[in-house]
Amino acid sequence: MPRRSRRKFTLAEKALLVGEIEHQLRAGVGSVRSIAASLAIADASYHSWVKAGIRPPGTQQPVEGRHPTHGEREALVARVQRLAASGQTFRQACQAVGITEKSFQRWRERYAPPPAMRPVEVTALVPLGSTALAGPMPPPAPTSLTLQAPGGYSISGLDVASAAALLRALTC
Repeated sequence: MPRRSRRKFTLAEKALLVGEIEHQLRAGVGSVRSIAASLAIADASYHSWVKAGIRPPGTQQPVEGRHPTHGEREALVARVQRLAASGQTFRQACQAVGITEKSFQRWRERYAPPPAMRPVEVTALVPLGSTALAGPMPPPAPTSLTLQAPGGYSISGLDVASAAALLRALTC
């Protein structure tokens, strides 16, 4: 049986095909495999082109051998999250963007915004360094307070009145 010859695609054709597959993925037309089959290419070809850094026209081409910068990583994480919010799985979104799931997970942890502070019920203010609530007379009230939140945030230089006002505002 004679062997079928493979079609050779130019770099511009590969970029257009990658762009068309990604466009149809965002539109929810189907999976990479079904879209690639409708374009008469193998899904493995699409994945190898994306892995090789072939991007659709109008997008930034990665520089060969260069790791993405901090800003590029943030943008890639945001793009994957937008694609996932539109209905794709994280695996599909990562493949569409051209990064591995492991890189996405690592970058998401590194570039995620700090966790939101959750409300905390304040029952008593105890000066830092005090080990017991009962006992000898506590030292005079400090003139400057430091509030420390569970998420690692701290606010320094507050007087008692402004600290109390801040705590009241946070508990409402």
